[in-house]
Amino acid sequence: MEFGGGYGSLCRIVHKLGFQGRYVIFDLPEFAALQKFYLGLLGSPLVPEKEASPGDPGILCTSELPELDAATRNEATRGIFIATWSLSETGESLREHVVTLPGIESAAAYLIAYQRDFGGVDNPRFFDEWRASKPGIHWVHSEIAHMPGNYYLFGRRVEH
Repeated sequence: MEFGGGYGSLCRIVHKLGFQGRYVIFDLPEFAALQKFYLGLLGSPLVPEKEASPGDPGILCTSELPELDAATRNEATRGIFIATWSLSETGESLREHVVTLPGIESAAAYLIAYQRDFGGVDNPRFFDEWRASKPGIHWVHSEIAHMPGNYYLFGRRVEH
């Protein structure tokens, strides 16, 4: 699941590398339309929102929270949650809602990039608290050398 997918290029790359499962992109309506257009031009396996069944392969581009919840629910413990700068640029109420969705709360892996401050929000505090709430995840946190004040946060579910 990708939160804030830009125009869809990461999705394109993941599919070029051979991924054939469900890929969900959640974004603003204008970006969801752009992703559908771009990925559609490439012949990518788009799934219309109204025809999306959880777990079916294909790409779902949506801006609806109920669709996101339904689409990610079956990905629990095996999916990946990707948010490159998008989550840290989102209002606190929406980000709190998104990170507590069952399919995201229990993802198998996380790839997040964020900036120290955006719109007065203390992003390091948010991500530190969020990491602390997920003890079953092994985290690697590092500042991006060529972008001071920006960080990568990688997480992987620890097998017992």
